[in-house]
Amino acid sequence: KKIGKPLSEGPGGAIPCEDKPGRVLRYNGARFWYQPGKAPNGFGVYKYEVTSSRWNIEGLKITATRKAVVKRLGDGFAKSSSISYGADDGEAQFFFRRGRLVKLIWEMNFC
Repeated sequence: KKIGKPLSEGPGGAIPCEDKPGRVLRYNGARFWYQPGKAPNGFGVYKYEVTSSRWNIEGLKITATRKAVVKRLGDGFAKSSSISYGADDGEAQFFFRRGRLVKLIWEMNFC
Protein backbone atom coordinates (compact mmCIF):
# COMPACT_ATOMS: atom_id res chain seq x y z
CA LYS A 1 0.00 0.00 0.00
CA LYS A 2 1.28 3.46 -0.82
CA ILE A 3 1.63 5.71 2.19
CA GLY A 4 2.59 9.00 0.62
CA LYS A 5 5.63 11.23 0.70
CA PRO A 6 7.62 11.18 3.96
CA LEU A 7 8.29 14.33 6.00
CA SER A 8 11.98 13.41 5.90
CA GLU A 9 14.43 10.63 5.15
CA GLY A 10 17.84 10.00 6.66
CA PRO A 11 20.35 7.52 8.06
CA GLY A 12 18.73 4.76 10.09
CA GLY A 13 21.78 3.33 11.85
CA ALA A 14 23.14 -0.17 11.40
CA ILE A 15 20.75 -2.98 10.51
CA PRO A 16 20.79 -5.50 13.40
CA CYS A 17 23.04 -8.54 12.72
CA GLU A 18 23.65 -7.36 9.15
CA ASP A 19 26.29 -4.68 9.78
CA LYS A 20 24.89 -2.70 6.87
CA PRO A 21 23.54 0.86 6.90
CA GLY A 22 19.80 1.33 7.05
CA ARG A 23 17.66 4.35 6.22
CA VAL A 24 14.60 5.78 7.97
CA LEU A 25 11.51 7.43 6.51
CA ARG A 26 9.70 9.79 8.90
CA TYR A 27 5.97 10.42 8.62
CA ASN A 28 3.53 12.17 10.92
CA GLY A 29 3.15 9.60 13.71
CA ALA A 30 5.29 6.85 12.16
CA ARG A 31 8.85 5.95 11.23
CA PHE A 32 9.92 3.14 8.88
CA TRP A 33 13.48 1.78 8.78
CA TYR A 34 14.49 0.03 5.59
CA GLN A 35 17.40 -1.64 3.83
CA PRO A 36 17.96 -0.01 0.42
CA GLY A 37 17.86 -2.38 -2.57
CA LYS A 38 16.53 -5.39 -0.60
CA ALA A 39 13.06 -6.04 -2.11
CA PRO A 40 11.46 -6.03 -5.59
CA ASN A 41 10.21 -2.48 -4.99
CA GLY A 42 13.76 -1.34 -4.15
CA PHE A 43 13.76 -1.61 -0.37
CA GLY A 44 12.76 -3.86 2.51
CA VAL A 45 11.24 -2.52 5.74
CA TYR A 46 12.84 -4.13 8.79
CA LYS A 47 11.41 -1.97 11.58
CA TYR A 48 8.60 0.48 12.17
CA GLU A 49 7.32 2.61 15.02
CA VAL A 50 3.80 4.05 15.17
CA THR A 51 2.60 6.73 17.59
CA SER A 52 -0.47 8.18 15.84
CA SER A 53 -4.00 6.83 15.40
CA ARG A 54 -3.91 7.75 11.71
CA TRP A 55 -2.08 4.44 11.08
CA ASN A 56 -3.93 1.11 11.12
CA ILE A 57 -1.82 -1.85 12.25
CA GLU A 58 -3.36 -5.33 12.13
CA GLY A 59 -6.79 -3.76 12.58
CA LEU A 60 -5.64 -1.75 15.61
CA LYS A 61 -4.90 1.93 16.05
CA ILE A 62 -3.07 3.99 18.63
CA THR A 63 -5.55 4.68 21.50
CA ALA A 64 -6.91 1.11 21.29
CA THR A 65 -7.52 -0.40 24.71
CA ARG A 66 -5.20 -3.03 26.12
CA LYS A 67 -8.18 -5.40 26.14
CA ALA A 68 -8.73 -4.83 22.39
CA VAL A 69 -5.06 -5.61 21.63
CA VAL A 70 -5.19 -8.85 23.66
CA LYS A 71 -8.49 -9.84 22.03
CA ARG A 72 -7.02 -9.30 18.55
CA LEU A 73 -3.51 -10.75 19.10
CA GLY A 74 -3.62 -12.90 22.25
CA ASP A 75 -1.89 -12.55 25.61
CA GLY A 76 1.71 -12.28 24.43
CA PHE A 77 4.38 -11.52 27.04
CA ALA A 78 2.72 -8.92 29.24
CA LYS A 79 4.34 -6.37 31.56
CA SER A 80 2.56 -3.58 33.39
CA SER A 81 3.02 -1.01 30.61
CA SER A 82 3.62 -3.20 27.53
CA ILE A 83 2.87 -6.44 25.72
CA SER A 84 5.41 -8.17 23.46
CA TYR A 85 4.68 -10.68 20.73
CA GLY A 86 7.55 -12.68 19.30
CA ALA A 87 7.99 -14.97 16.32
CA ASP A 88 10.95 -16.49 14.50
CA ASP A 89 11.06 -13.56 12.11
CA GLY A 90 10.63 -10.67 14.54
CA GLU A 91 8.97 -9.05 17.51
CA ALA A 92 6.23 -6.50 18.10
CA GLN A 93 6.01 -4.41 21.25
CA PHE A 94 2.84 -2.56 22.25
CA PHE A 95 3.20 0.22 24.84
CA PHE A 96 0.31 1.49 26.96
CA ARG A 97 -0.42 4.50 29.12
CA ARG A 98 -3.54 4.50 31.30
CA GLY A 99 -4.76 1.35 29.54
CA ARG A 100 -4.52 2.80 26.02
CA LEU A 101 -2.07 1.99 23.23
CA VAL A 102 0.41 4.85 22.76
CA LYS A 103 3.19 3.24 20.72
CA LEU A 104 3.90 0.15 18.64
CA ILE A 105 7.34 -1.00 17.54
CA TRP A 106 7.85 -3.94 15.18
CA GLU A 107 11.29 -5.20 14.23
CA MET A 108 12.37 -8.02 11.95
CA ASN A 109 14.87 -10.52 13.34
CA PHE A 110 17.91 -10.80 11.06
CA CYS A 111 19.93 -12.86 13.54
